[in-house]
Amino acid sequence: MAMRDEDFGSAPTLTEAGGGSWLPGMSAPVLEHRDWQSLYEQAHARAEREQARADAAEARCEELRRAEVDSRARAGSLKWHLDKSRAKLKAAVEETKEVRRASKKALSLQAEVARLRKRLSESAEGRTIALLREDNARLKQQLRSASPKGFERRLKLLEDEVADLRVSLRRSQ
Repeated sequence: MAMRDEDFGSAPTLTEAGGGSWLPGMSAPVLEHRDWQSLYEQAHARAEREQARADAAEARCEELRRAEVDSRARAGSLKWHLDKSRAKLKAAVEETKEVRRASKKALSLQAEVARLRKRLSESAEGRTIALLREDNARLKQQLRSASPKGFERRLKLLEDEVADLRVSLRRSQ
């Protein structure tokens, strides 16, 4: 606690006597009478205010520390969700690319099947053509009803059908 000059009255001054030197016993300054009780109460009130401010600052510091801990936990959780979402997005993008590749291949295979059927119909028996038409209708139904993950299965069926048609075409020629 800082002490101030005004707490003790007027500032001390030197008095000169005789040859200009100060003599302690001659005329020392007289301090004003102070009410020590009121000074003590003022100092005590000041100390209480300082303590209250310190307590408030300490409580605010603890509040900020808790907020920081909560924020770090939330940030960690959000980062985990973000990483998980990125992984799902990457998997979905890869699956989409595979489906697009498979659908392009399926379209080209369907064109090849149509071409082979046409040649087969020109040179083969009518009974085989009817069976192939039924198979074609069945495959088209499967293409419409299957999920994107079933593309590989459908693609395999179309490839098998193309191979069968080629074999049939070779036999008929």
